[in-house]
Amino acid sequence: MTKAELNNCDTEPIHIPGMIQSHGFLIVINEQFVISHASQNVARFLGKDAIDLLGKHIREISDLLGKNHHSEFIVSIIDSAETYRGFDPNNPFVVALDNEEWLLAIHKTSQGYLLDFEREVADLDKDVQQFLAKSLSQILANKSLHDILENSSSQIRHIINYERVMIYKFHEDGHGEVVAESKSDELETWLGLHYPASDIPQQARALYKSNLVRLISDVHVEPSAVITHVQEPLDLSSSTLRAVSPIHIQYLKNMGVASSFSVSIICGNELWGLIACHNYTPRFINFRQRQSAGLLGQVLSSAIDLREQEFKQSLHQTRQRALDALIRYLSRNMDLQDALFQQESTLLNIIPSTGAVFLFENQLYSAGVVPDERFLKSFCSWLSLNMNNEVLYTDSLGTLFPSAKDMGKIAAGVLVCRLAKGLNEFIIWFRPEINTIVKWAGKPEKIQEIGENGLPYISPRKSFEIWSEMVQNKGQQWSESEVNYALLIRDEINYSISRKAMELRVLNEKLMEAYQELDSFAHTISHDLKVPLTAIKGYAQLLSANESIDTMHRALSGNIEKSVGKMTKMIEEILAYSRVGQYKPNPEMIQMAELLNEISTEACFDNANGNLVVDIGHTPDLISDRTMISQVFTNLISNAIKYSSRKEHPKVVISGEAFAEYVIYTISDNGIGIKEEDFDHIFDLFSRSFNAGSFKGTGVGLSIVKRIIEKQNGEIWLESELGEGSTFFVKFQKPLENRIRI
Repeated sequence: MTKAELNNCDTEPIHIPGMIQSHGFLIVINEQFVISHASQNVARFLGKDAIDLLGKHIREISDLLGKNHHSEFIVSIIDSAETYRGFDPNNPFVVALDNEEWLLAIHKTSQGYLLDFEREVADLDKDVQQFLAKSLSQILANKSLHDILENSSSQIRHIINYERVMIYKFHEDGHGEVVAESKSDELETWLGLHYPASDIPQQARALYKSNLVRLISDVHVEPSAVITHVQEPLDLSSSTLRAVSPIHIQYLKNMGVASSFSVSIICGNELWGLIACHNYTPRFINFRQRQSAGLLGQVLSSAIDLREQEFKQSLHQTRQRALDALIRYLSRNMDLQDALFQQESTLLNIIPSTGAVFLFENQLYSAGVVPDERFLKSFCSWLSLNMNNEVLYTDSLGTLFPSAKDMGKIAAGVLVCRLAKGLNEFIIWFRPEINTIVKWAGKPEKIQEIGENGLPYISPRKSFEIWSEMVQNKGQQWSESEVNYALLIRDEINYSISRKAMELRVLNEKLMEAYQELDSFAHTISHDLKVPLTAIKGYAQLLSANESIDTMHRALSGNIEKSVGKMTKMIEEILAYSRVGQYKPNPEMIQMAELLNEISTEACFDNANGNLVVDIGHTPDLISDRTMISQVFTNLISNAIKYSSRKEHPKVVISGEAFAEYVIYTISDNGIGIKEEDFDHIFDLFSRSFNAGSFKGTGVGLSIVKRIIEKQNGEIWLESELGEGSTFFVKFQKPLENRIRI
C-alpha cells in the first residue's frame, strides 16, 4: 500500500487494504462456495500456494482443514447460519491443522463469505471466562461514572495482562481524551491527555462501530497480501484479520507500542469511546479471549449509557420543574419581564448561564451579568441580518461577531432564540469564557514529509511529549438538551403573548359594546330629561307672570327659570358629546378659509369688546366631515374669544400648516391662560380651569373637541401661560391617497 497523500487521512480506504495480519490466514468463497480469494501466507499453514486454491470448491480442501476429503462441513455451517434474522454463525468453529487446533470465524460480505483462521494457542494462558463474572459484578457495583471507568480499566488489564489499558473518550469535535487508565508502574501516566481527531479518522471510527473488538498482535510483522483473479477490491471490514493502515502502524511504532488491542464502547448507537490496550512486546489473544473481553466492553457500554441517561434524566427533571414554574408565571398575566426575570425560577435556572437578555417590542430586559446596552443593540442588529434559523448557538461568539472578541469574560458563548420569523425579537443567554489548559500527547498537527517520489505525504507524529495549549475565548458548550429547552421557552413565551393579545381583543370588543351602550344611554337620558325641564320652565314663567305674588317670590321663580336654562344647556352639550360616538362621518373637501371666517363672524356677535381682533392666517383645506370640523373650530374659537374678552385689546390668531402626512392648525389667544397643573384634565368631561369660574361654561366643549379629533385619528394638545393666553394645536391626518411622498 502506498503512503497516504497530504490531507487524505480521512479518505484512506482502510476497509480494502488488500492484505491481512500474518498471525492467521484468509480464504474467501463466493455464493457457489468456490474460492475467490486467499491470503498469500496459506502456503505456510496449509502447504498449498494461494494461487492453486483459487477456483476450487471449498470441499476440495477440506482434508487440509482436518476433515475428510470433499467434506461439506463449511457448506453446512454456512447453510445453518442463514436464518430469517440474517446471517448468524456461531463463531468460532474449531478446525485441526497438522494436529493443532485453530479457530475459524465466518463473515458474510457482498462478495461471498470470509473465512478467518487463527491459532487457538495464545499468549494469554488464563481462562478469561473464569474471571469474567467477578469482573462484571465489580464494574456494575460502582455508582459514579468515574469509578466505573477506573474499575473497568483495572479489571480488563487484570484479565488480558496488557501493560497499559486506557478508557479513551471521543469529544464532540472528534478529538479523544484518556479518562481512565490502568498501567504498569514503570510507565508514565497518560491520564488526562488529549489526542487530535486525525489520530483516529472518521472512517476508522466507522469501522470501530461495526467491529467491536480489534487486535494488532505484532506491529513489526509484515502483512500478507490477498491473492485473487477478481478485479473488484475485497471489502475486509468484517474480517478479524484485516491489515492495519501503514500510517497507524507507524504511529504505534513511534509510540513504542508493539501490540494493540481495542474494544469499542457504543452508547446510543454512537461510538462513545474505546478501551485501548497497549503492550510493548508482541502479544496474541485468540478469538475466544477477545470475545470475552468484548463482552466486558458491552457491559461497560451499557453501564456508561445508563449513568449518562440517569444524569440526563435528573437534569431534565430539574429543568422541567423550572420550566413549569415559568409557565405558571406566564399564565398569571404578569408582565413578561417580571415572569422571566423577577421570580424564584428564571431563565437562568432553566438554562445554566451567567446572564440572559429578552428583546421585546424594542425594549431590552436582562438578568445576571450581560454586556452593556450599546453592545446588545449592536448584536441584536447583527442577529436581525445574519440569523437565518430559529436558533443560533456557539461557544465562541467572537468568531461569528467580531465585536465580541473582547467580551470573553461576559459573552464568550451565546444561545439565541428568535421569537418569531420576521420579528427582531430575541431571547439570549450568555456564558463567559472558560480558560483551560489542554494537555495534548504531542503537538496536535499533521506532519508533512516528502517521499522518495518527491510528493508530500502524511507522517504520523514522532513525538508524544506533552504539549500544553491554553484555550481562551471559549465558553462551555451548549448541549442539545439546552437548545431544545430554549425552543420550549420560546414557544411558551409566544403562547403567552398570543393569549394576552386574544384577551385584549375580547376585552376591547366588550369595551366597545359598553361604550356604545353608554352612548345610547346618555343620549336617551339626556333627551328624556328635557321633557320635565320644559314643564318646570313653563311653571316658573307662569309664576313670574302672576302679578299677585310679591317681589321676592317673583325673583325666586326667575332663578328657577335661569337654572332650568343652564341645565338645558348642559343636557344639549351632553347630547352633542354622545352623538360623536354614534355619528357616521361623511368625508368631503372643506374650504377652510370660508368655514373659519363664518365661525369667527358668528362668535364675534356675542362679544361686547369692540377692540377684539381675529387674525386668520394660512388655511390649508381639509378632507373630513364638515359637521365635525365645524364643531371643533366653533368650540375652540368661541373659547379663545370668550376667555380673552376681558383684555383691553383681545386678540385671537388662527393658522394652519400642511405637512406630507398631516395638517396642524393652531388657535391662539392672549386671554386668562391655563395653569400647567390643569393641562392633564382640561379635556375631561365637565372639567374647567380653576380661573374660568367667572365665565359661562359647562366644561363639555373641549371634551367634545377631543373626542371628535381622536375619532378621526388626530391629536390635540395645548401650550399656555397663566395670564398670558393659550395656544391649542390640532393635528389632522391626511387620507392615504392625499399624502405627499417625500
